[in-house]
Amino acid sequence: SGNFREGFEGCEQYDLLLRCIEQTRKIKHIPKILYHRRVYFKTPDDQLTLKIQQKTITALKNHVHRMGFDADVLSYRHHYHFSYRIKMIKPSKNFFQYVIKNSKLNPQECLFIDDKQKNVEAAQKLGMFGIIFLNVSQLKTELKNFGIKT
Repeated sequence: SGNFREGFEGCEQYDLLLRCIEQTRKIKHIPKILYHRRVYFKTPDDQLTLKIQQKTITALKNHVHRMGFDADVLSYRHHYHFSYRIKMIKPSKNFFQYVIKNSKLNPQECLFIDDKQKNVEAAQKLGMFGIIFLNVSQLKTELKNFGIKT
């Protein structure tokens, strides 16, 4: 029901969203929460969490294949940073600093892709690499410039 696919239980909204964005380039930011799924995970090593992570990786691999990228999903870091919970939004410097610190990421090893120039510029000011997304063809070209096979 609702175009959810069997086998993606626990990440069905993510899978559906990936399939939807393949159908249009007219995606806009909605500035308020219309739906929130409760998260019941106990710990990152919880068996249910691990199963959902694997299904999420599969959904992303399927998306990459359907988009025609010659790429692999090599690793997956499971960090959630909901702006409404941390009370920060892009392009706030505090938002990016929070994400970097709490994800234990090195900014110089991060590539931030967004369709808003101000968000990409904010990430770049903190040492991240950035790409402004215009279309799939342009993104593939820019990813190649970073040595990323597409």
